[in-house]
Amino acid sequence: MIVVDVETTGLDPTRLSILSIGAVDFDDPNNTFYVECKPWENASDVSKEALGINGFDLEQLKRDGMNQDEAIEAFINWAILKNGKPVLAGHNVWFDRDCLKEMAHRAVVKWPFGHHVVDTFSLAAAVALKNYKPLPAKQKDMFELAGLPEEPHPHNALTGAKMEREALWNFIFDPKEVPANA
Repeated sequence: MIVVDVETTGLDPTRLSILSIGAVDFDDPNNTFYVECKPWENASDVSKEALGINGFDLEQLKRDGMNQDEAIEAFINWAILKNGKPVLAGHNVWFDRDCLKEMAHRAVVKWPFGHHVVDTFSLAAAVALKNYKPLPAKQKDMFELAGLPEEPHPHNALTGAKMEREALWNFIFDPKEVPANA
């Protein structure tokens, strides 16, 4: 399982640009992937609110970021070819999956991931209900339920993926347990 997070310019996967991709191998949290991307030139969904959350400067990314096509190929190669992990996980992971899938479509790269995903909110809801607690309303509530601090702001996709992986671990296992290969 690969825990993934993306930072974007907006909310519509067909009109936004991915600015960064972060991922963590669930079984080996030291095995990570991170890339910052040049903005997609045809992006029409560019929100000041989204840029405020992730803190990216579009002009800097235009100079220093990786090409969008190269970024999605690098991610797929890391996730599938290097790790053989076809299941994506994360917080509201459908959004991340849809953004990455659209990025792959634009790059004419085969999308190797299936429909199955693991969502941190769903697990958080099950934990909350089991413990007679209110459902988490926001991501920070989910992290609190997992015994984690709030995610720093601004943040990048790797920070998000690492925290989401830790939350998943804490929901599934005793947080004091450490994976054998960590």
